[in-house]
Amino acid sequence: MDIKITAKNIKLTPAIKEYINTRVSKVENFFDNIVSAQVLISVEKKINQKAEIILHTGAKTTISATAVETNLYKAIDAAAVKAEAQAKKIKNRRTNKFLIVFILFLLL
Repeated sequence: MDIKITAKNIKLTPAIKEYINTRVSKVENFFDNIVSAQVLISVEKKINQKAEIILHTGAKTTISATAVETNLYKAIDAAAVKAEAQAKKIKNRRTNKFLIVFILFLLL
């Protein structure tokens, strides 16, 4: 998966990069066909740290999660948890649709 990181009003350190890469890569465990990821981190008014994760899948589905916290690492974690929840939800929907079609196929 290709991960693009953009920082606004904050210096992007190697530690932050590594943390983002490991945290966003964990989302792949829940959803297989993620093509690319875009992570936007910014500082608003020197207090709020904002993290936004946008995941592009091969099935023309986009997963977007945003979190604002006082700590940047907490914001990244919160956004990643939201993205994981969305990925699980989409995967369950697709699995359920496949099962319904499969059962209907067997009945006919």
